[in-house]
Amino acid sequence: MSAELLAKPKDPSVYVCRMAVLTLRLPEAVEHSYGSPEMSKLASEADARLRKALDADARVIEVEPPGDNGIANAATYYFTSTDQEQSDLAEATGGYQVLRLDGILYFRVRVPIKNQPLYRNISDVPTDEYLVAWDGISLAVQWRQDKLSPTGSGGHVVFDVLKDVAAEAGYTAENIACTASCLHEFVHAELVTVADSPPDQLRTIGRTTIGPVCILPFSMQGTDLENLQRIERMVSYSLNYYARGRNREDAIHFLEQRARDDAAEVLYLSYERAARRRWPNPAVLLDLWRLRGSRFRTRKLLAGLWLALALVDSHRRNWAEADEFLAETIADNGLELLADSLEIDRGVKDLDLSIVRSTIERTATHLESRLVVLATFAGAVAALAGAGLTVLLTK
Repeated sequence: MSAELLAKPKDPSVYVCRMAVLTLRLPEAVEHSYGSPEMSKLASEADARLRKALDADARVIEVEPPGDNGIANAATYYFTSTDQEQSDLAEATGGYQVLRLDGILYFRVRVPIKNQPLYRNISDVPTDEYLVAWDGISLAVQWRQDKLSPTGSGGHVVFDVLKDVAAEAGYTAENIACTASCLHEFVHAELVTVADSPPDQLRTIGRTTIGPVCILPFSMQGTDLENLQRIERMVSYSLNYYARGRNREDAIHFLEQRARDDAAEVLYLSYERAARRRWPNPAVLLDLWRLRGSRFRTRKLLAGLWLALALVDSHRRNWAEADEFLAETIADNGLELLADSLEIDRGVKDLDLSIVRSTIERTATHLESRLVVLATFAGAVAALAGAGLTVLLTK
């Protein structure tokens, strides 16, 4: 920790806040205009259901009443879904609607330390009580510590609570971590509010195994709820764009990998057909049997590859928009130190699928040429047969 920043603080206690993306997935694909009466009705119904489920959950000890700032903030966003197990690319990609609530749900969770899940089996749960803010996409979890000491397992129990609450309300809550395999479901950064002598801007004072520790540019004045509300105002828009960009980023990389794999299969099938034995070698029958259906498979793969390229192009446009607005909100709120933690460009800008496109074009051209040859041959045979028949009929 920075000696100049927190040297001998009068009060060593701190608030620690972790951010995450937890999307509220709607049960059916619905679309409503931003700010429309239908959207307000949808958001109002979701808010009421979630509050009822929160009130009924024994782990939730308090739910803050809804606020009213007079601004319609609810919106639905289309998120993509992918299925690694599906062999058909058209069936492997889909989507669903995510709802951002009109307001923010603030509530408190209390779970005995011994009953909370552990991050990588690290027994360092800091508290049994957390204050939570959730708008259907961005999630912030805050707790108080007597001193600043990093933990790995703090706050993870909130994901369990919200997933259960969402299910009880008739929805699905899905976490979007930095990668699908990451066990740390939060954004890799911690926001800390100190009791006195805060910096004049967000400042990093060190790193832990999960990411940087950043001191916020305000002190622990007022209630813990007011403190979390300040943080939520700083980070929520960035988290919303981060969520949308990360979702598109995942879809792009899924499609990229599938396209490369399918293009490799197309080339392999082309090689196998070119390398098969020819007449008068009788073993040609074995090769033809082994390669039966390969042309149909190739045509299906080519159709899927064209679909993959079109989807990648569409997702990259949506990703670029999210990336642009994410950068703007980070700059507007002085969150530049969190830029790495909110990174959504794992090679998306430099993605090059030219070899896939080349494979499609060359293979498709070859298949079309073969079909032209076959059609020409069939036409010639038909013409000869017709000529012969004419000769016979005119004798």
